[in-house]
Amino acid sequence: ATWEWRVFIKKDWNKSVMIKIWCETDFVANNEKVSEFADTILSEALANWVEAAAKKWDETLAEFIWIIWENIKIEEIKMTESDVSWSYIHSNWKIWVIVNLKWWTEEVAADIAMHAAAMMPEVLDPSEIEQSIIDHEKTFWVDELKWKPENIMENIMKWKEAKFRWEKALKTQNFVKDSSVTCEKFAKNNWWEIIEFIRFSV
Repeated sequence: ATWEWRVFIKKDWNKSVMIKIWCETDFVANNEKVSEFADTILSEALANWVEAAAKKWDETLAEFIWIIWENIKIEEIKMTESDVSWSYIHSNWKIWVIVNLKWWTEEVAADIAMHAAAMMPEVLDPSEIEQSIIDHEKTFWVDELKWKPENIMENIMKWKEAKFRWEKALKTQNFVKDSSVTCEKFAKNNWWEIIEFIRFSV
């Protein structure tokens, strides 16, 4: 079967929760009943956190499947909390982003969320890239640089690792609207700080 994705977001001022659901057909994926069911799960998460929402899903799913006559399942459910949460849905309905902020203006928050949608960061900070990923990339870098003298190889490898980390992290990516600054610098220039982000895509 070809599974269809739906993502739903719900906010409550400083909390946001996002759920990605698989449906067996696009007919059911776009069914209002699925939206209503997802909303009850999101509301439970906002009220009692993700664990309670997952429990409610397990307790009510079988009955709901009898209503729609089709299987559905959760792919991911994530929740964030900070001074302010801001969500963004891209115009193609295939990318969803939540950013968490410490201090904020609506325009700046929207800019950061749109940047995260467009530039596909994988982590918030460069240090969060797992070493196993770096080790895997190094196998390609070594092959690429095998003609370089050994006395400069080490420095080039360090630069490649740093660049790889910067380009994957939201804070250190060049800001999409002004490439002369990073997202972190853009945030600080506007008197606020990026705390966390979540990005779903289908």
